This record gives sequence, structure tokens and C-alpha cells, in this order.
Amino acid sequence: MYVVIVGGGRVGRILAELLIAHGHDVVVIEKDKRRARELAQSELDVLVVQGDATDLDVLQDAEIETADVVAAVTDKDEVNLAVSLIAKEEFGVERVVSRVTDDRFVDIFRRLGVDAVVNPDRSAAQLIEKAITRPNLVDMIMFGRGEAELLEFEVTEDSLVSGKKISEIPADCVIVAIYRDDELELPRGDMEINPGDRVLVLALRDKLKKVEKLFKGRDEGE
Repeated sequence: MYVVIVGGGRVGRILAELLIAHGHDVVVIEKDKRRARELAQSELDVLVVQGDATDLDVLQDAEIETADVVAAVTDKDEVNLAVSLIAKEEFGVERVVSRVTDDRFVDIFRRLGVDAVVNPDRSAAQLIEKAITRPNLVDMIMFGRGEAELLEFEVTEDSLVSGKKISEIPADCVIVAIYRDDELELPRGDMEINPGDRVLVLALRDKLKKVEKLFKGRDEGE
């Protein structure tokens, strides 16, 4: 996958590192000359284009027309929106993701066609809050407008689901995948859940407490 990231600050750099680690090709557009130079001279295997991403020539230098995804992650909402619209309307990029710092703009971005809108600071705070209030939960990703969450649990011997077949799990959640001995296994109804398994579960928010209880120790919450 070819991804163009607009913004080489903290968020852009971390995003580039993650994408490269997963084998994707990444180009970063950064307006600030010093920051662009530092990024280009870093150990990160990324092509850096220095310039204003609202300039069509700069976007063409980044070959944005061939991008699978454009991620606008500068700290200026107006720049991110402008780049998102240009990517969609001028270059026909299929998927555009944008950072937003002011939650009041989220619906505006969506109505104008931005495929995904993320507030990293708020998302980070929500993840930290979940880690504090739900210590048994390994990881969490929210879907849509937060109606559903993809959760990752680590099964222990005391987990209520331990030793049960997937077909025996209540219909309050969907088991998406199981990591067993560092191998990904797709779920089957007759597959038994074992201690040590890491289970990816999709659940509606109003069912979360019930679903979490299934993965808690038998003595927890009683």
C-alpha cells in the first residue's frame, strides 16, 4: 500500500514508523524545511517532500495520484481539510484520513467526504482511561461513531470462557480471531478457547460490560 502522509511532526512521524514497519511505502510531505531535513536524514526509510501540501505541484511531486491512502495529520485543521478535499476532488484518492484538533469540526469533515476523522489526543486519552478502568482489557479500537469496539483479551485459566468452544459463547459478541502461540487462527464453532489465547472480539458498546465479564477471572466482579 502506498500512503502519502501530510505533516512530519510527532503524529506524522509515528504514523510513518508504524506503516513502514508493516511493509507499506510511505511519502511524507512537510512544509517546514528544518523538520523535513531532519526527517529525511533520520533512520526512517521514508521519502520526504518539502513543501506546502496545498500546492498542487508539491502533491504531484509526492505522486499523490497513485496513493492508496492520504493521511493529513498536521496540527492545523484548515490545512488538513484543504489537503483532504484536494486529494479527493483533484486527484481522485480513494481513501482520505484526517487529523482534527477541534471536535467541533468532526462532522464538517465527514460531511465533506473525509473517510475517517481522528483526534489523536482524545483517542489517546480514551485509551488511557480504558487501561485504568478496565485493566483486564489488552487493547481497544472504536468503530464508526463509537457504537462498537474491537477488543483484545488475554485468556487466563480463571477466565469464564476458558475451556469453552466458540459455539458456546453467548451471542453478545463476535470472536473475530484468536492468536495462539503467536499464530493467527480464524475462529470455528468447534474451536476451544484455551488459557494463553489472545482473542479479538467485536462487541456493541452497550454489551461491553457483559462481554468483559466473560473474559474476567471467575472470582472478579462477584
